[in-house]
Amino acid sequence: MSFPLIITQPQINPEDLAEVQAYKQSLHKAIQNAPPLPDETLARAIALRHNLSKAPFVSPPHPEAQNRLISTGNGEINLHIITPETVKGIYLDIHGGGWVVGNATMSDRIKLEMAKTAQVAVVSIEYRLAPEYPYPTPIDDCEAAALWLINNARSEFGTEKLIIGGESAGAHLAVMTLLRLRDRHSALDRILGANLFYGVYDLSGSPSWRQGNDKDNFDLTPTKMEWYVSTFLEGIPPQMRRNGSYSPLYADLHQMPPALFTVSDTDILRDDSLFIATRWAAAGSEAELVVYPELPHGFTLLPLAIAKQANGRSREFVRRLLQTD
Repeated sequence: MSFPLIITQPQINPEDLAEVQAYKQSLHKAIQNAPPLPDETLARAIALRHNLSKAPFVSPPHPEAQNRLISTGNGEINLHIITPETVKGIYLDIHGGGWVVGNATMSDRIKLEMAKTAQVAVVSIEYRLAPEYPYPTPIDDCEAAALWLINNARSEFGTEKLIIGGESAGAHLAVMTLLRLRDRHSALDRILGANLFYGVYDLSGSPSWRQGNDKDNFDLTPTKMEWYVSTFLEGIPPQMRRNGSYSPLYADLHQMPPALFTVSDTDILRDDSLFIATRWAAAGSEAELVVYPELPHGFTLLPLAIAKQANGRSREFVRRLLQTD
């Protein structure tokens, strides 16, 4: 059975678009006087992590969240868990940050809304980061966390209903985790759906990435993307990137769960979502692509009305998955 690809362009109020433009201008001004980043890879990664920790959109850790260390074949990793009073499912969250920056607590404000509204325990993975831990360690950590949940969901949370989600590099890791669950463990049927925001699925560079604007210095640019990917894929030749082991766009996507893909029409990773959503549906799985206008990469983390709209739509997607199973 084949499923259609649904492409949605939400209705946006003019005042909300004006808010986006004002926010972009404020970011431009804030970055004009920022000191240059170091050239050396590790020093640059450390500086980027420091800058992210001070970003206004990064929320403090939720005071009632719990942290759980789990053992893997490659060391211990931490799971950051927000549990609502009523748990109808589990949302496995994989943060973004180009495989180099970010952490499991940085969007607790948004995850708390997901936990309360969709009645899911949100389990965020503190996967290890490049350049200290390049490919395949971040994927290994996400695979291990997903397997731990599959094996322990009932005893830990009282439910076996699992949904996976991620943004940017986290969306890439989420799809790679789904592929490993299918190919290595025959466990893909345990995942009800995938909630994926502005992911990078072609590490060789989709057209919108390659045609992006390097002058838009506050946003994701082609040069920045190349640095992130090269740091993550340390030692892997560029000609190998069009391989399903690295870029899920080139993988066999049969048997994937229903997916919601969210992106902006001005994101340099726009084509990544457009292309993989098309392949997702062509392989016989449900796929909806929602395209929002004129927003920077990572927009769902920002204090914008359109971001609230997109996050609300993703929570509704999660609720529907839990109701239909």
